[in-house]
Amino acid sequence: MGLGVRPLAVPDEARYGAIGQEMLERGDFVALRLGGFHWLEKPPLAIWGIAASIRAFGDNAFAIRLPSAIAALLAALAAGFVAARATGRPNMVALVVAVQSTTVGPLIFGTAAITDGAFTGMLALTMAAWYGACTSVARARLAWLAGAGVAAGLAFLCKGFLALALPALAASMHLIWQRRFRDLLVMPWIPIAVAALVVTPWAMLIHRREPDFWRFFIEYVHLRRAMRPDGIHHPEPWWLYLAILPPLGLFWTLLWPKAAGSLRQPGPWQDGVRFTLAWLVGPLLLLSASSGKLPTYALPLFPPISVLIAIGLVRAHECGRISLGGAEKFARLLLLLVAGAAALLAITGTDWTPIPALWNTAAPARWLALAGALLVWAALDRFSWRTTDANHWLMRTARAPALALACMPFLFPDAIVRGVRNPWAVLGEAHAALVSADCVVSTSPLAHAVIWQTRRRDLLVTGWPGEFDGGMQPAEDMARLVPTERLADAIRLRLAAKPGATVALVTPTDDAAASAAIGLPAPATRLDRDGVSVLFWRAP
Repeated sequence: MGLGVRPLAVPDEARYGAIGQEMLERGDFVALRLGGFHWLEKPPLAIWGIAASIRAFGDNAFAIRLPSAIAALLAALAAGFVAARATGRPNMVALVVAVQSTTVGPLIFGTAAITDGAFTGMLALTMAAWYGACTSVARARLAWLAGAGVAAGLAFLCKGFLALALPALAASMHLIWQRRFRDLLVMPWIPIAVAALVVTPWAMLIHRREPDFWRFFIEYVHLRRAMRPDGIHHPEPWWLYLAILPPLGLFWTLLWPKAAGSLRQPGPWQDGVRFTLAWLVGPLLLLSASSGKLPTYALPLFPPISVLIAIGLVRAHECGRISLGGAEKFARLLLLLVAGAAALLAITGTDWTPIPALWNTAAPARWLALAGALLVWAALDRFSWRTTDANHWLMRTARAPALALACMPFLFPDAIVRGVRNPWAVLGEAHAALVSADCVVSTSPLAHAVIWQTRRRDLLVTGWPGEFDGGMQPAEDMARLVPTERLADAIRLRLAAKPGATVALVTPTDDAAASAAIGLPAPATRLDRDGVSVLFWRAP
């Protein structure tokens, strides 16, 4: 889905891309660094994938997003395996993949360079292998259990102990629901042992390299984030995921009630439905109980949702509960109206409307692309209702919005997403000067982008330090954090270090004005673009 088209998201994608860059530069695949700072937030598996992709394809958005896209495909295939095994229908694999691939949440988050993508893929493989064990006997069961352990260990290397807690809760709920109490006591030991074997080599190496890692990782990253989150750890109310799942579940959300209604009917697939419900409800409860939350943390919930949608809608169609009604016709009419409005705006522009400018370049072409994609969607939706076969109907319905979804990167509203979230225009213009400067200082949110763009590992961070001060950084890292009240002195000190020295400051434009007012002379050069400023001071 146009992995290299939209600009990198700041700070997340820029952060993980920069860590992958530095991993290759240092040749250190055990301890992670971000711009020279010790970075102890995550294990390294997702970064290994990003580093390998950078080595193969270079420093670009496509390279750092490709591992997440591959993991998203693995998650969809694992979910499809569960649906096929539960129903005895091999074609359910393709249907679940189609549903998962045309759901907005997995499409956006699953193709972004974030650790949640790799974690979701490994977690889905864990649950698929566990379900294979639950539906097998003898040696086949042992093989599936070992596979679940390998996948759980890899999931741990993506995000830590959550990789054990989420599948353990889901598996326990399913076995208790099925009253398989003996299996509850016997089956987990092989996956636990195998997962430990997968994790132990890196766990021992990181302990030798960073003796404080495990204390920081358990106390600060896990316990504090779950129980006492601060601004870095995103405190949110318990109901956040219940609120965001429907919009992230578009364009299938309106069909959830019909799918749910058919899942209550008795049939041979009931054990698979119960397993999938446990796979969804258990992690949802645990994630909701944690005080620290982000929308991306909901990504592991979508593989089981896709399974339930695919099974439920096929069953509902076969039972005659799905037909072309008024709501479906209205939705198609709405698509046509929006397509017509987009075509009109492509011809006339938006100056006569309250709609702000969405794009800096090629606005007519983008409006036309949107209009064409919506027209294709409406036409394919009409085509989907011409079949009486449930499987064909669901596949056609999934394909209908595919072109519109594929156009999303091209339609990224770069004229609206400005400032810290999209600093690439000004950083590209100032790239050569930033690389050659004797010292570069940046505010925390922009520092990730500066590190990625310039490959500087000596950056100073000013203002709120954010994740650059996790609370256990060594003295050499802390020396590179400059409080706002000491910024002017730090710049003067580096200008005085040698004749002709150059110091650069990258900051949101509003903060740039404040920094210039605390006693510094006017900068020799200043670039202002889209709410971001780059200021240069030069010593005589």
